[in-house]
Amino acid sequence: MSRTRGTRASALRAGAALTAAVTTAGLIAIWTGAAAADTLVEGPLIADHTAVAASEGIYRLPVGDGVAAEVSGAESTAGLVMVVGTAPGATIVAAASGWLRALHDVAEPAADYVWIEHPHGEYSKYSGLDLAGTSAEGEWIDSGAPVGVAAEATPGRGALLLWEVAVPASPPLQWRSDDGAAQNASRVSARVCGIAEDRLVPGQHVGAPCENAPPTAAFGGDGVEIDEGEALVFDASASVDPEGAPLTFRWSLPGQGAAAGPHASFPVRDDFEGVVSLTAYDQVEGLADTVSQTVAVRNVPPRVDAVTIGSDEGGVGRVRATVSEPGDDTVTAQIDWGDGSAAQAVTIADLAAGVDHGYGDDGAYTVTVTATDDDGGVGAHAVAMEIASVDPDLVLDVPGTVPFPGGDHAVVAAGATLVATARATDPGTDDLVFTWSNGRGRTFLRDGIAPDAPQSPFGRPLPETATSVEHEFASVGVEALQVSVADDDGARTDASAAVVVTGASIERHGAGWWIHEFSGAGQPDIDPATASAYLRAVAAVSSVFSEADPLTGTSDAIRILSPRGDDARELARAELLCAWLHFASGAISWEDTVTLPSGIDVSFAALMTEAEAAVSSASTPSEELREIRGELALLTEEGQ
Repeated sequence: MSRTRGTRASALRAGAALTAAVTTAGLIAIWTGAAAADTLVEGPLIADHTAVAASEGIYRLPVGDGVAAEVSGAESTAGLVMVVGTAPGATIVAAASGWLRALHDVAEPAADYVWIEHPHGEYSKYSGLDLAGTSAEGEWIDSGAPVGVAAEATPGRGALLLWEVAVPASPPLQWRSDDGAAQNASRVSARVCGIAEDRLVPGQHVGAPCENAPPTAAFGGDGVEIDEGEALVFDASASVDPEGAPLTFRWSLPGQGAAAGPHASFPVRDDFEGVVSLTAYDQVEGLADTVSQTVAVRNVPPRVDAVTIGSDEGGVGRVRATVSEPGDDTVTAQIDWGDGSAAQAVTIADLAAGVDHGYGDDGAYTVTVTATDDDGGVGAHAVAMEIASVDPDLVLDVPGTVPFPGGDHAVVAAGATLVATARATDPGTDDLVFTWSNGRGRTFLRDGIAPDAPQSPFGRPLPETATSVEHEFASVGVEALQVSVADDDGARTDASAAVVVTGASIERHGAGWWIHEFSGAGQPDIDPATASAYLRAVAAVSSVFSEADPLTGTSDAIRILSPRGDDARELARAELLCAWLHFASGAISWEDTVTLPSGIDVSFAALMTEAEAAVSSASTPSEELREIRGELALLTEEGQ
């Protein structure tokens, strides 16, 4: 902490310089010369206006040091205007430090006047003097510094200085321009130092400075450290004046501004190192003490708060982030997407709106958003970007698939080969592996060279891949042709096709023959396993068996093939089962043609579809059912 104290000697040296120059260089040059001296050249920022009956401050006699003056009219009916008689050309000085608010300099010197505003809120006026220079209103003037010289009011009678102290009702003071008379103020009784009880009484007096000591400015601490965006807060309440005079304060922090009053706050928006100065002025003559304190404002790195919105592999992930910077720094930002790609430079506005990035492969990627201010402060936030694996799309194409009443099935004869094709696509940058139900398979590598890495976010996915298989079905019945495709992350899709495997019989048999085969009596022509396989094939292609009428085994088959009485529906159902058994045994094909009694040729498929609908509908009349039975019976008759 450092200190600068304004002294009486410095004020006197400034006054001497002014006196020497008053008649030559003019007042502006004189006051500029005062600024070069080692006294204070600036006052507080503002005055403290408080209405009082007697003056708040204690003034010196407004004549130069050692100048004799005859005072008259003190506290008289003149309205507290002090009439000071002195020799023409005698130096007239500021009775207390303050700002020069009015400098009225006209051709008739006796009409010149000066108003000075003092830090404690009072104004003093000097009339009947010769300014002898150009006005410089607004300048600060120290106590004892010349404001002009006494003018001879009447030849042979000496010079008369009219001096008064006033307090404005509502600052600032207003005065008439011609004579400077105050318009909104009350005169107060001036207290003058060096006189008993500080009361200016009539009589002979000699100009001299007041004997008072400068105040002591104080605020705590040898240094202040804060973060940018906060405020440097100071308190001058520990400052004191030896005479107990009220104090006025001025704070100065280069680069950050100035403030007045016992408390000061400087919000600092950027990192900073400097010195704050506090000057405490007593409100009598403006003597002052200045104390300085070093301050440091630390840079604060930006704060980053990021969130991610994941997606599926092959899609676009998004990151949004807010960047908070307490200082007035320029901030740049970048995103590390966590997939090995180069960091992407973005703006703060981009981050607020959201930035997209494509990911070719699934995984939990660590996305890091970094913000850097122009002082090198770095803030970052790392968050997980979840990219989900997607199952491959798979299509199984089995030629010869037939739309049976009981559902779509491919048809192949026992011992024959069926060729099927599987096609797959995957949105990710993955290898694909096909596996067939007969154990065959095929692998497609994304780069065609080596297996794919666990995460491969770059590049393009495989185009549509396809593989075929030749599958031989040895036994009669119903089987499923299955294929699966899996990517290298384990995502898998399955597809299957139902296949009806028919026998190789060339003969068609009636219900009695089938009942015998299913009963197990005697010497059957087909083994029980084959008989059961035929029934499973019928149940697969029919919508009547087993949906409407159970066909779970040979006992159900015997029951259906053995209708009782002349019920048209049961008779038609028995004939329908015989027709399906012709198909399952291989004795008739789905595409074969049947000639109806009417002479019209229809396909087996059309006949069976119509028969299934008639038998399963409760509203089908008996006559139609008998007709359907007769058409189905033709199949057996034609095959025998």
